[in-house]
Amino acid sequence: MRQKLGLGGGFLVWLALLLPVVALGADERVMPADLDVDAFALWEAPIAKKSAGQLLRAEPLDRKHAFYVAMPDFRGTATRVLYATVDGNGDPATSTGVVIVPDGAAPRGGWPVVAWAHGTVGVSDCTAPSRTSGPDVIAGGYARTWAAWFKEGYAVIASDYAGHGTQGETFYADGRSQAYNTADLLRAARQLPRSRKISNRYVVTGHSQGGQTAVFAAAVNAEYAPELRLVGTIALSPAVGWTTGAPRIQDRRPSVVDGSHPLAKLEAELVPRFLDKLLAGLQAIDFTRGAPGRTFEPSEYFTQDVINAAEKVKSSAPCTVSSVPPNVRWALRSEDPNGGLLQDPVESWLPFVARFEPPLDPAAYDVPLHILTGMADPLTSIRSIQPFADVVFAGGRVQGGLRVYGYAEIGPRNWLGDHFGFELEPEPFADSVAIVHRLFHSAQKSPP
Repeated sequence: MRQKLGLGGGFLVWLALLLPVVALGADERVMPADLDVDAFALWEAPIAKKSAGQLLRAEPLDRKHAFYVAMPDFRGTATRVLYATVDGNGDPATSTGVVIVPDGAAPRGGWPVVAWAHGTVGVSDCTAPSRTSGPDVIAGGYARTWAAWFKEGYAVIASDYAGHGTQGETFYADGRSQAYNTADLLRAARQLPRSRKISNRYVVTGHSQGGQTAVFAAAVNAEYAPELRLVGTIALSPAVGWTTGAPRIQDRRPSVVDGSHPLAKLEAELVPRFLDKLLAGLQAIDFTRGAPGRTFEPSEYFTQDVINAAEKVKSSAPCTVSSVPPNVRWALRSEDPNGGLLQDPVESWLPFVARFEPPLDPAAYDVPLHILTGMADPLTSIRSIQPFADVVFAGGRVQGGLRVYGYAEIGPRNWLGDHFGFELEPEPFADSVAIVHRLFHSAQKSPP
């Protein structure tokens, strides 16, 4: 077994699960071999489902990591961790992530925690954000937000999600398991040396794919991690609304032109950029364990040209946020060779993508949920987010709500024209930081 140099001048952090080596129990799993996983993330011992949240390994975050590039003056402790969790099928899995704690004396009860859920960066192991070779998801647009959190006195954690940078499949867009991975990271962070400095109070916030994770977290934390005190979530341009438009189009032919069908978003906006990742996520999920009770077969829904294009993108540019070439126009099978939608979308496609939809029952949410988005965000369209919000916030049971920002002039990175420009706009950026502060302040006044 390898040893890893952990925190603080030669202190060795090597935490192993106390599991049987020879005979595997019903809830145990040996992670499959994966040549793309770096040495730190490779785990060879069996993993038990009941061990979710256990810290396996830790080391100081590499000084060459994008975090330090974006924040060279940061003072505190930044740690990369490997921990046990569950994957999108509920099986034992591992994940990597980062735990960042500011310098100074922690407040009573420990540093309150902001859990950042990252957006789409790819599905290959080399795109895991905690890796030094990973994408610049902090300096690439979020450094201002992270700096504001540190200034407010919060610790920050960020999961790569199960299988993304670790052994096993990557369950892209599976927000439920990503919320589990986020909660398990906080559990693991509290096992680090001097973990008394990290509170069990936390807020989950994220952007795009990570915004979807934040919505799911508001619905699943109480059941999955009741010992952790989630005080609220903030979803920035979340990938939601996969199914909420369906009832309106069951009685007529859906149209891409008028945008009336929820798949219009998939066809016009998501497919060209995210098809390779979406297919990877759908194929990783074992749908035979639940609805719709059968295996997802890409050829039933996508043309072979598009499937080939997605595979080519994935193999030719594995370490980038790749896109399907724009000349691959039609992605979904149809009786009309000039069309792109499914012949029977509600019966055939939606039962699969429903897996990506957070709960629609307002009773599922027991913490405040704030959704912030731009009026003309080109990727997570208000056409999808608004119907979802209308259902979830109906009746006023769920605290929080939807805020839609629009501006008269579109700048080069205005949220109206750039999915990634939210924090460059003064109002939504300030609101997102203020909401985190307000959630923690309100939690202090309420009983634990």
